[in-house]
Amino acid sequence: MLFVHEQSKNNGSPTFSSSRFPDSSCEIIDAGYQANPPPAKTKKRGRPKEGRTRNMLNRLHEHCHEVLAFMEGSPAIFDNNQAERDIRMVKVKQKISGVFRSAKGADMFCRIRSYILTARKNSCSAFTAISAALEGHSIVP
Repeated sequence: MLFVHEQSKNNGSPTFSSSRFPDSSCEIIDAGYQANPPPAKTKKRGRPKEGRTRNMLNRLHEHCHEVLAFMEGSPAIFDNNQAERDIRMVKVKQKISGVFRSAKGADMFCRIRSYILTARKNSCSAFTAISAALEGHSIVP
């Protein structure tokens, strides 16, 4: 799906007709509910397990608009690779130094790191971002 979306974005043509998909996606989820009925009640107390398929259907039903966000032309991303890369530096620092000495130090490191990464994503160098912050000017909106 990512490949088709990227191709259509490069060509300038719409990938999907968003007017027909939200209704059909609800129909598909309803068909999934019919094909996977809820589990039979047992004599055990509590809520019965629903299984992987039923849990996935519940999540798709709850987050239907988020799942189909890419069809509206919003800049929704398909993976979380950038978030994983951002967290990796914190883990490397923990491995090298052992631990952060205090929760306050860890919080300050994460704030500075987050500010620098946001500046980079907005095409600004780390040096410019830090010097502007020390002068009292924010370059990041």
